[in-house]
Amino acid sequence: MIPALTIAVSGLVDATNRANTAADNIVRNGASRSAFRLDSLEAAASYARAAGQTEGAGSTANLGGQAQAQPMPRYIPSMAEDMVMMREAVHAYKANAAVIRQLDETTSELINALKTDKES
Repeated sequence: MIPALTIAVSGLVDATNRANTAADNIVRNGASRSAFRLDSLEAAASYARAAGQTEGAGSTANLGGQAQAQPMPRYIPSMAEDMVMMREAVHAYKANAAVIRQLDETTSELINALKTDKES
């Protein structure tokens, strides 16, 4: 029973950390966050790379005619993803709490059974 309790408690700690991270992201950056998107040039370069076309993909020509690489887009999680992470953390917390509750009930029943056997 002790390993199950250890796992459930570590699950509670992990769920708490994930909920805190999601809540912090929502509060700190909620209004300024934007959804992940690519501009048309980066999208075209991405599709070209996927199709195996490397010449000119993801680059633009400068005045000298040489190609310059465009920076890859940076992923910015949206508030919706933070809300999903928060809900996942809540479900994980409830599941681990249910395991601890069941372990408590099982232990109580075992102790009561041992007391009953000793009295008999």
